[in-house]
Amino acid sequence: VMCCAIMQIVWVNVMQRLYFRSVIQSTHLRVFLERLARDLLPDHVHKACLRLQNTPYFSADNLMCGHMFADIVDWTDAVSHLASHQAFQLLCDIFRVFDSLCAANRIEKVETTGDSYWCAVGIDTGQASQSDMQRLIRFGLEMQRSLDPQKIPSLNLLKEPLKLRVAIHYGTCMGCMVGSRAPRYHLFGPSIDIVKWLVSHGSGSGRGVLLTSAALRASVSCRSDVQ
Repeated sequence: VMCCAIMQIVWVNVMQRLYFRSVIQSTHLRVFLERLARDLLPDHVHKACLRLQNTPYFSADNLMCGHMFADIVDWTDAVSHLASHQAFQLLCDIFRVFDSLCAANRIEKVETTGDSYWCAVGIDTGQASQSDMQRLIRFGLEMQRSLDPQKIPSLNLLKEPLKLRVAIHYGTCMGCMVGSRAPRYHLFGPSIDIVKWLVSHGSGSGRGVLLTSAALRASVSCRSDVQ
């Protein structure tokens, strides 16, 4: 009887340890997934998705946003002498610095495509303010200044300094969740096409920020009728 009682105590103790371990692991997993969701989605979209868990999409029409595209000039040629893993690591280092600057300036990152970086302001409120546009311009200039080997040591692998072409536009767009498998929040509209065209046809000097007339007016005095 004594032996059975001891075995029962030991068994209960083991089960309790396993239970608490599983609780801790599930808590860590929950924190990781919540942090991942916040990193993948803008804050207002993340909160809306939590409220509308049975809704497969989230959309917001008629947003007046500031859009910025940044493109590394002649990236393919600049890294042609590097091994694939070195080029990938260098691009990761650059984008990590851009992400830090993006967070510091309270800018919403939309996505990266190849060596291009896309972000926006005003998607959370639906109306980019004058200060939002000024922060976006300041962010673009900081991105260009950050391409310095002293700030990103892996840039020393390149033969020539990198140049960053930055373009900003202000206009209407629509934001919505795309897809049910690996979904992401995306922006659509003519304003996106304008800023994409501007950054692809702009100067390759990598100095200063290209602004459309709408972006310039919005950064001075933002109005809902700016076009």
